Amino acid sequence: MKKRKLGAIILLIILIVFGIRLISQEDGWICVDGDWVEHGVPNSEKPTGYCIEGKVNNFKECLAEGNPIMESYPRKCMHLNETFTEIIEHFCTQENTGEVCTNLYNPVCGYALKETFSNSCFACQNKDIIYWIPGECI
Repeated sequence: MKKRKLGAIILLIILIVFGIRLISQEDGWICVDGDWVEHGVPNSEKPTGYCIEGKVNNFKECLAEGNPIMESYPRKCMHLNETFTEIIEHFCTQENTGEVCTNLYNPVCGYALKETFSNSCFACQNKDIIYWIPGECI
């Protein structure tokens, strides 16, 4: 009789735990094919960071994962045992080193000095700047 009662109690506990698991919703954001997708009814805003499903494929994803950046030209980022090199898109050339710049504030980080400039025009006016990336220097 005691074994039957103990078995019934254990079965009841298992059913309660299983029922709670089925009824409860897991609300949040999940990463599917590189994009944030609602799962249930999230209480938070959609994440603004990169959606990476465990694999880092390039410099930007490596940076987004919070890995350290090597001070080199071009910059490099190491994730686990793999190194990713930054693809430089914005070089300072003769064409974009004009003498007159607007005061429009659109900060860029100029390299090789790693200095923040108010915009790309002012960055490229500095003879020590080879290229720039959008945003302030970190």
